[in-house]
Amino acid sequence: MTYRRYGDGPYYVEVSPVLTDHIEADFRFIIELASRHDLPHSVFTFLSLVRYELLDGSTFLPIDDEDAFHIERYDPEEGEEGVESFEVQLDAVGLGRPVLAVSEVTTSFPCEEGSLRFDDDFGPGLVLHLSPVPDRNCFGKVVRGLENLRTIQERLSYGHEVEHVSFQVLDV
Repeated sequence: MTYRRYGDGPYYVEVSPVLTDHIEADFRFIIELASRHDLPHSVFTFLSLVRYELLDGSTFLPIDDEDAFHIERYDPEEGEEGVESFEVQLDAVGLGRPVLAVSEVTTSFPCEEGSLRFDDDFGPGLVLHLSPVPDRNCFGKVVRGLENLRTIQERLSYGHEVEHVSFQVLDV
């Protein structure tokens, strides 16, 4: 399925965060995904979330006691007109919770500095690790712009927030 929809790979996704401090800065970074042969479900699911723009508008939240970010979409306020909940949007493209619940394991793609994985507890949330994490299953890693993540981490510690994030699959 991944091959038919996204080609043979390798797969790269550009992430473009915008911070609330309104300083003109380029915080983009590039994520390389694992091989579709090693982690077919994770790669297909992440590419589909990006393709259907379901991760756009996410925010970065620092994770207490970890050198990591939780990348999360917020649902609209109850009663907000014209905006569907994230759950409804996921179900509409066939990516509801049962689909996201599959866990894959590979030894060929360890969680190193700048690695990306689905959140074990909340999926489709994502966790982006800034330090190596043993015993975790990751499916992507930052190959360009890791220093931008460190800058974002520093600015978040000063009270700034990530206002908006957009994701785009890159054609290679």
